[in-house]
Amino acid sequence: MNIQRGGGFTLLEVLLAIGITALIGISSYTLLSQTIRTRDHLSGQADELRRFQLATTIIQQDLRQISARVIRDQFGDYQPSLRLGGYSLYGDVEFTKSGLSNPLKNRLSNYQRVAYQIKDDQLVRYIWPVLDQAPDTVPREQILLENIAQMEVKVLDSKEWKTEWFPDPSNTPPADLIRLPEAITIEITTNSEQVHRWLEQIVSY
Repeated sequence: MNIQRGGGFTLLEVLLAIGITALIGISSYTLLSQTIRTRDHLSGQADELRRFQLATTIIQQDLRQISARVIRDQFGDYQPSLRLGGYSLYGDVEFTKSGLSNPLKNRLSNYQRVAYQIKDDQLVRYIWPVLDQAPDTVPREQILLENIAQMEVKVLDSKEWKTEWFPDPSNTPPADLIRLPEAITIEITTNSEQVHRWLEQIVSY
Protein backbone atom coordinates (compact mmCIF):
# COMPACT_ATOMS: atom_id res chain seq x y z
CA MET A 1 0.00 0.00 0.00
CA ASN A 2 1.47 3.36 -1.09
CA ILE A 3 1.24 6.31 1.30
CA GLN A 4 1.18 9.59 -0.59
CA ARG A 5 2.69 12.70 1.02
CA GLY A 6 0.46 15.74 1.36
CA GLY A 7 1.24 19.14 -0.29
CA GLY A 8 2.43 20.83 2.95
CA PHE A 9 5.93 21.17 4.47
CA THR A 10 7.27 19.02 7.19
CA LEU A 11 8.31 20.51 10.50
CA LEU A 12 11.97 19.93 9.63
CA GLU A 13 11.63 21.83 6.36
CA VAL A 14 9.91 24.73 8.09
CA LEU A 15 12.62 24.93 10.72
CA LEU A 16 15.30 24.74 8.04
CA ALA A 17 13.68 27.58 6.08
CA ILE A 18 13.42 29.71 9.22
CA GLY A 19 17.10 29.07 10.01
CA ILE A 20 18.22 30.04 6.51
CA THR A 21 16.10 33.21 6.61
CA ALA A 22 17.54 34.16 10.00
CA LEU A 23 21.09 33.52 8.76
CA ILE A 24 20.50 35.73 5.73
CA GLY A 25 19.05 38.44 7.98
CA ILE A 26 22.05 38.35 10.34
CA SER A 27 24.48 38.50 7.43
CA SER A 28 22.62 41.43 5.88
CA TYR A 29 22.57 43.29 9.20
CA THR A 30 26.29 42.69 9.72
CA LEU A 31 27.08 43.90 6.21
CA LEU A 32 24.87 46.98 6.67
CA SER A 33 26.49 47.79 10.03
CA GLN A 34 29.97 47.50 8.53
CA THR A 35 28.94 49.73 5.63
CA ILE A 36 27.57 52.38 7.99
CA ARG A 37 30.69 52.27 10.18
CA THR A 38 32.94 52.59 7.12
CA ARG A 39 30.89 55.50 5.84
CA ASP A 40 30.99 57.27 9.20
CA HIS A 41 34.75 56.68 9.48
CA LEU A 42 35.41 58.06 6.01
CA SER A 43 33.12 61.00 6.69
CA GLY A 44 34.99 61.73 9.91
CA GLN A 45 38.33 61.54 8.12
CA ALA A 46 37.04 63.90 5.41
CA ASP A 47 35.88 66.40 8.05
CA GLU A 48 39.24 66.17 9.83
CA LEU A 49 41.10 66.71 6.56
CA ARG A 50 38.98 69.75 5.70
CA ARG A 51 39.60 71.22 9.16
CA PHE A 52 43.33 70.61 8.88
CA GLN A 53 43.47 72.21 5.43
CA LEU A 54 41.60 75.26 6.74
CA ALA A 55 43.91 75.50 9.76
CA THR A 56 46.95 75.24 7.49
CA THR A 57 45.66 78.05 5.28
CA ILE A 58 45.04 80.33 8.29
CA ILE A 59 48.38 79.58 9.96
CA GLN A 60 50.40 80.05 6.78
CA GLN A 61 48.61 83.29 5.97
CA ASP A 62 49.20 84.63 9.48
CA LEU A 63 52.90 83.76 9.44
CA ARG A 64 53.43 85.25 5.99
CA GLN A 65 51.80 88.51 7.06
CA ILE A 66 53.74 89.12 10.30
CA SER A 67 54.38 92.86 10.46
CA ALA A 68 56.63 95.28 12.33
CA ARG A 69 54.00 97.05 14.43
CA VAL A 70 54.36 97.58 18.18
CA ILE A 71 51.10 97.74 20.17
CA ARG A 72 49.87 98.73 23.63
CA ASP A 73 48.21 96.08 25.74
CA GLN A 74 45.22 96.50 28.08
CA PHE A 75 47.53 97.93 30.75
CA GLY A 76 48.97 100.56 28.42
CA ASP A 77 52.36 98.82 28.18
CA TYR A 78 54.19 98.46 24.88
CA GLN A 79 54.27 94.97 23.40
CA PRO A 80 56.66 93.88 20.61
CA SER A 81 55.69 93.21 17.04
CA LEU A 82 56.24 89.54 17.88
CA ARG A 83 56.45 87.99 21.33
CA LEU A 84 57.49 84.42 22.02
CA GLY A 85 57.80 82.96 25.51
CA GLY A 86 57.22 84.67 28.83
CA TYR A 87 53.91 84.96 30.63
CA SER A 88 50.72 85.68 28.70
CA LEU A 89 47.06 84.95 29.27
CA TYR A 90 46.49 84.51 25.57
CA GLY A 91 48.94 82.43 23.67
CA ASP A 92 52.45 81.06 23.57
CA VAL A 93 53.23 83.24 20.56
CA GLU A 94 51.63 86.59 19.74
CA PHE A 95 52.24 88.97 16.85
CA THR A 96 50.90 91.73 14.63
CA LYS A 97 49.89 90.81 11.10
CA SER A 98 48.72 92.70 8.05
CA GLY A 99 46.02 91.76 5.58
CA LEU A 100 42.90 92.58 7.60
CA SER A 101 40.02 92.74 5.14
CA ASN A 102 38.26 96.11 4.78
CA PRO A 103 35.72 95.70 1.97
CA LEU A 104 33.82 98.91 2.91
CA LYS A 105 37.03 100.96 2.67
CA ASN A 106 36.48 102.43 6.12
CA ARG A 107 39.26 104.36 7.80
CA LEU A 108 40.51 101.36 9.70
CA SER A 109 43.93 99.82 10.17
CA ASN A 110 44.66 96.79 8.03
CA TYR A 111 46.74 95.35 10.89
CA GLN A 112 45.52 92.77 13.37
CA ARG A 113 46.86 91.20 16.55
CA VAL A 114 46.71 87.39 16.81
CA ALA A 115 48.07 84.69 19.11
CA TYR A 116 48.25 80.90 19.22
CA GLN A 117 47.94 78.60 22.22
CA ILE A 118 47.22 74.98 23.14
CA LYS A 119 44.20 74.96 25.43
CA ASP A 120 42.32 71.82 26.53
CA ASP A 121 43.92 69.75 23.74
CA GLN A 122 42.86 72.32 21.16
CA LEU A 123 44.90 74.66 18.99
CA VAL A 124 43.29 78.03 19.66
CA ARG A 125 43.81 81.20 17.66
CA TYR A 126 43.10 84.50 19.42
CA ILE A 127 42.11 87.60 17.43
CA TRP A 128 41.95 91.05 19.00
CA PRO A 129 39.40 93.57 17.65
CA VAL A 130 41.91 96.44 17.93
CA LEU A 131 45.69 96.80 18.06
CA ASP A 132 46.04 99.27 20.94
CA GLN A 133 43.78 97.81 23.57
CA ALA A 134 41.53 99.26 26.23
CA PRO A 135 41.35 97.74 29.75
CA ASP A 136 38.25 95.76 28.79
CA THR A 137 39.51 94.53 25.42
CA VAL A 138 39.41 90.75 25.10
CA PRO A 139 40.26 88.61 22.08
CA ARG A 140 37.93 86.31 20.21
CA GLU A 141 38.74 82.59 20.31
CA GLN A 142 38.87 80.46 17.17
CA ILE A 143 39.44 76.71 17.56
CA LEU A 144 41.53 75.51 14.63
CA LEU A 145 42.39 71.91 15.55
CA GLU A 146 41.48 69.38 18.22
CA ASN A 147 43.32 66.49 19.89
CA ILE A 148 46.58 68.46 20.01
CA ALA A 149 49.15 67.40 22.62
CA GLN A 150 51.72 70.18 22.31
CA MET A 151 53.02 73.08 20.23
CA GLU A 152 56.59 74.29 19.78
CA VAL A 153 57.40 77.68 18.26
CA LYS A 154 60.88 78.88 17.29
CA VAL A 155 62.23 81.95 15.54
CA LEU A 156 65.43 82.34 13.53
CA ASP A 157 67.79 85.17 14.43
CA SER A 158 71.37 85.45 13.15
CA LYS A 159 71.39 81.78 12.07
CA GLU A 160 70.24 80.63 15.52
CA TRP A 161 66.87 79.14 16.34
CA LYS A 162 65.42 80.60 19.55
CA THR A 163 62.46 79.67 21.73
CA GLU A 164 62.08 83.21 23.12
CA TRP A 165 61.67 86.64 21.52
CA PHE A 166 61.08 89.61 23.82
CA PRO A 167 59.53 87.38 26.52
CA ASP A 168 59.65 90.33 28.97
CA PRO A 169 59.44 93.60 27.01
CA SER A 170 58.97 95.84 30.07
CA ASN A 171 62.61 96.95 30.13
CA THR A 172 63.05 97.27 26.37
CA PRO A 173 62.72 100.62 24.55
CA PRO A 174 59.67 100.68 22.24
CA ALA A 175 61.93 101.46 19.28
CA ASP A 176 63.65 98.09 19.76
CA LEU A 177 60.41 96.14 20.17
CA ILE A 178 59.61 96.60 16.51
CA ARG A 179 62.41 94.28 15.42
CA LEU A 180 61.40 90.95 13.88
CA PRO A 181 63.27 87.67 13.48
CA GLU A 182 64.21 86.28 10.09
CA ALA A 183 61.89 83.27 10.11
CA ILE A 184 59.40 81.43 12.29
CA THR A 185 58.38 77.79 12.62
CA ILE A 186 55.37 76.28 14.39
CA GLU A 187 55.29 72.55 15.11
CA ILE A 188 52.32 70.76 16.65
CA THR A 189 52.03 67.19 17.84
CA THR A 190 48.66 65.45 17.97
CA ASN A 191 47.53 63.05 20.67
CA SER A 192 48.18 60.25 18.16
CA GLU A 193 51.81 61.48 17.87
CA GLN A 194 51.44 62.91 14.37
CA VAL A 195 53.67 65.93 13.81
CA HIS A 196 52.79 68.91 11.60
CA ARG A 197 55.19 71.77 10.96
CA TRP A 198 54.95 75.16 9.27
CA LEU A 199 57.99 77.26 8.38
CA GLU A 200 57.85 80.78 6.95
CA GLN A 201 60.38 83.48 6.23
CA ILE A 202 59.39 86.77 7.81
CA VAL A 203 59.17 89.68 5.40
CA SER A 204 57.92 92.76 7.25
CA TYR A 205 55.01 94.70 5.74
